[in-house]
Amino acid sequence: MKKIAIVVGMNKDKDQNNLKKVVKAFSSDYRILLNTAYKASFENYNNVDFFEEEEQYCFSDAVLVLGGDGSILGAARLACIYDKPILGINLGHVGYLARAEMSDLEEIKAVLSSEFATEERSMLDIHTTDKYGNISSYHALND
Repeated sequence: MKKIAIVVGMNKDKDQNNLKKVVKAFSSDYRILLNTAYKASFENYNNVDFFEEEEQYCFSDAVLVLGGDGSILGAARLACIYDKPILGINLGHVGYLARAEMSDLEEIKAVLSSEFATEERSMLDIHTTDKYGNISSYHALND
């Protein structure tokens, strides 16, 4: 069974209504990986497991991001580390990266159930060294 991580953008879907719709739509066909912050709300759902944020990406086959382009840009930082495809479901106004809408859930399921093509995006991999020799690494995606 494919494992789908569902990530919700900050300050998006505060009442969890959209997340509940997505989990209900996908949990019969996929193992759903949610952040541990949602455990109290979703622990009685079938096929739902809870992980810390980075583990969601590590153990998933794909990532669904509920939010807008900012949410996708944030999710891309971890998705690129684990080489996971991401698909954004737009909960904002205009979605250049988040092209799917909540009304597209059946179509999204159809795409995920087959071999699907991905659109490769260029990302920046930045390494900096401070004056003490400490190295920091960052990943960035531009919309």
